Amino acid sequence: MKLTHYIYNCLVLFVFLCMPIMAISQETPIKITDAISDEPLSFVHFKYGNQKGSASLSGEIHIAYQTGEWLQLSHISYGNLSFSDKEVNQAIEIGILAVERQEAFNLQPVIIIALHPERKEVQTMQLNYRQHLSHDAGLILQNSTFISGIRKSNSYGFDPVMRGFKYDQLNIVVDGVQGATAACPNRMDPPTSQVSPNMTERIEVLKGPFALRYGNSFGGTINFVGGKPAFLSKTKYSGRMSSGYESNGAVLNTEAYAGISTQKINFKLFGAWANGHDYKDGMDESIAAGFSRGNLGAKFAYQLSANQLLQGSVTRNRSRDIDFPSLPMDLRKDDALLINLSHQLIFKDAVLQKWQTSLYGTYVDHHMDNLLKPLDPRILNASTAAETKNYGGRTELEFLGANSRIFTGLDVKIEEAKGIREREFIMGTNAGKIFYDNAWQNGKISHSGLFFEYRYALRDYILVAATRLELNHATVLDGAAEFIAVYPETTVTQFNPSLSLGVTKYWAGTLSGSVWLGRAQRSGSLSERYINYFPIGIDPYEMLGNPNLKPEVNNQADISLDYKNNTTNISLNFFAAYLQNYISSVIDTSLTARLPSSPGVRQFTNLDKALLSGFEFSFKQAMPASLLLEVAMAYTHGMDLSNKNPLPEIPPIDLRLTLSGNYFDSRLFPEIMFRHVGAQNRVAASFDEQKTPAFNLFDISLTYQMSKMISLNAGVKNLFDEAYYEHLSRGMRTSPPKPLYAPGRSFYLRLNLNLL
Repeated sequence: MKLTHYIYNCLVLFVFLCMPIMAISQETPIKITDAISDEPLSFVHFKYGNQKGSASLSGEIHIAYQTGEWLQLSHISYGNLSFSDKEVNQAIEIGILAVERQEAFNLQPVIIIALHPERKEVQTMQLNYRQHLSHDAGLILQNSTFISGIRKSNSYGFDPVMRGFKYDQLNIVVDGVQGATAACPNRMDPPTSQVSPNMTERIEVLKGPFALRYGNSFGGTINFVGGKPAFLSKTKYSGRMSSGYESNGAVLNTEAYAGISTQKINFKLFGAWANGHDYKDGMDESIAAGFSRGNLGAKFAYQLSANQLLQGSVTRNRSRDIDFPSLPMDLRKDDALLINLSHQLIFKDAVLQKWQTSLYGTYVDHHMDNLLKPLDPRILNASTAAETKNYGGRTELEFLGANSRIFTGLDVKIEEAKGIREREFIMGTNAGKIFYDNAWQNGKISHSGLFFEYRYALRDYILVAATRLELNHATVLDGAAEFIAVYPETTVTQFNPSLSLGVTKYWAGTLSGSVWLGRAQRSGSLSERYINYFPIGIDPYEMLGNPNLKPEVNNQADISLDYKNNTTNISLNFFAAYLQNYISSVIDTSLTARLPSSPGVRQFTNLDKALLSGFEFSFKQAMPASLLLEVAMAYTHGMDLSNKNPLPEIPPIDLRLTLSGNYFDSRLFPEIMFRHVGAQNRVAASFDEQKTPAFNLFDISLTYQMSKMISLNAGVKNLFDEAYYEHLSRGMRTSPPKPLYAPGRSFYLRLNLNLL
């Protein structure tokens, strides 16, 4: 009996001592939810040591704790996510694991530029103060190694170029729907210039013809995304004010917003203003760069019910007296009105998850002239008043299956442009005469699209297939006699199908590889079809549109490899785009120019075939002493395969190295950046494109979080006062012509007051 009693007591003691271990070792339920909406993630796949499976409809998984193991999650809209042993313990303790949506990061070849990151994202925090104070969203894009820009001024109107694709080959949208059409034939006001950077949370740069939901993504889509509205049980007021000054050019920037959030309403009133003057280049020569730019707007969101949301925004942009030394005219005024309204309906515990409909309208009133340009001799005074409209909408349904997600919907975009140039001759045989030129001929293009995207997740694979069917109808409402003489028929309707397929494979949660194939087709733009004898190209030739252009076709392949762990992030991407019916231009000696300064006329036409290819590389490494090293490189090669000549306006190789630190409890952020741009000797001689030399730049920056509310950012751009110019900068209209040199050394100081 004593022995039996002794054994019994030992067993009781053993069980008692093992109870904590057994409690953890047994399977524990964890509910996987969305970090923002708190909605459960149904059917998420998980892998934890030798355990794997799928979550239930309510988002619940069951795991037995294993010391030191990482939890791997895979979801069709969230990609592959990894959670450390500490995070797993916390999730077991509270029974919930909240995850953030990562679909843009994982399911497309994409660049994300975060304008207003959370405080924990210290590696991008120092960029915040530069970007939300910028008066031009196109300049923000050039913070990325992978995006260049065509410049006709170094103060305004930066037109993005990605992998050699430019203008209407890129799809520029706000919140996935709203667009703008440049009213200036020379694109002084590209679509990016109408975006409000201070109310943009992030920029999704979707590379290639693969993301077809947001419009015709021929060479890529650039989506400026605003933040999601927050609704709180208790009323909360918020606000921010930032101001900055840059020494070279005496540039002053100010922006602010004030907001209120309740259980049903989220409202923000915002504004920004910037002003600058001529700057000095690296040779201490003055370059015309005066500008004045401002915006004022409001964003609102109203929660109609637990599953319905109504949102809208109104923005008024105002630009005055902007110098464009590379163009025959300067901008006198550019007024734009942007209106957006959207409705969202959420369905719970149903296959149909979301139905979202948006309507928008963008109106631009633009005026430019040469009255203040230092012309000698001044042969004529010229001015152009132009207007554009860009309006439409989209409706989209989102479905969720056990391992799949489907997006499908319709969208419509209509573009209209009109403008008259007035030429008053003050010298020569036409002295005293006034001529009027119909720039846009009241051109109008409507795009009607049907899109479909299917995503399927199977263990370590994600498959994405997308298609877009678009009907393009173009016409002119006020055809000019000289244009009709060349093209009697100006109305044309074209059908443009697009298709893409991508497969991503994940290994061990750290390594992934992707293969993307896409074919996209687009019709000519308003300029390519209907511009009427205006010098809008690289050289001073006047350009004549061509309504008979065939749609150009992009057959593209992307291959990428990505490696990511807690301290290292490596990405390598190769791309090749075989272009058919590539839209370009050739000199037509049978046509007569309208301006005496023009050497002749170029006519838009199709090239039989062309090729754009290259690579992109990025590397991030956490270093000792709280340092972060970032390396990025991009290269594009463009070739006209028909004539064996280089394509014009291809940026040279670009290499950037950034070393940044995080000190004193995430309060001090120093940064040093080095940029090397190679020489571009592959130029299109037929366009009189000039070779450009290589250059090196050093920038330094220091950001200090003085308190929870106040931050200070100071630094020096072009530290060694390098005299340089970008390859894609247009030459200045001087006699003789000379390059448009970038600003020399410049000191800046920025103050940010965050009232959260």
